Amino acid sequence: MCSKVPNVKVRRAAQLIFSLAALAGAASCLDVSGTGIADAEIRMVNASGQELGIYLDGQLAIDGSQQLNISLITAASGTHTLDVRTAAGIDTPLNLDLTPGGFTNTYAYTNSSGEVNLVLLDTTEVPAPNMSKVRAINLSRAAGAIDIYASQPGSTPGTQLSPTFDYLASTPYSQRSAGSWEVYITTAGTTTKLLSTGSFTLLPTERRTIVLIDSASVPIFRALPN
Repeated sequence: MCSKVPNVKVRRAAQLIFSLAALAGAASCLDVSGTGIADAEIRMVNASGQELGIYLDGQLAIDGSQQLNISLITAASGTHTLDVRTAAGIDTPLNLDLTPGGFTNTYAYTNSSGEVNLVLLDTTEVPAPNMSKVRAINLSRAAGAIDIYASQPGSTPGTQLSPTFDYLASTPYSQRSAGSWEVYITTAGTTTKLLSTGSFTLLPTERRTIVLIDSASVPIFRALPN
């Protein structure tokens, strides 16, 4: 029977910053011992404002994850414990159940008491045939009062993804035909664009989570490959 205890290859998290143009970039991998196959993925967004060590099942997976980083960890399907550790040595664990061929999206943020929280994002929705889905999450403290829209340039007009888009809020998925998408924010109550992802393409049955996050106190967009 295959062991599910990983032999960890540690990568500096500075290599793991994603842009919309390079969603499939560098990743930090956990190799499974024995003859097991790493057949599932964990993606974690660091919105904590501090450097974190990321551990899987007690072993260091990502060394020094910074604000903005999206870390990818591959592991065998099954039950695992994801843990983030601050520079002060304080741990925050999260139990995960990984399915074969599946993925799990999480994010870390610092609450008003200065504690780091780990949050699991639902990743169960599947687009209908020939359709694609987009949602957004607000991890920006600096954005202020904003609205969030999604559109398909040259096709349908922008649609508000959620009536409110406060800090830590996430929107439902918006489903439209596969093809070109754009996500953008406006000042609350207006339709004037403040920040846009620009156009990006989703193939049939693809979905994407767009993350609004702070870079040196300035909101920017990042994307989780789904």
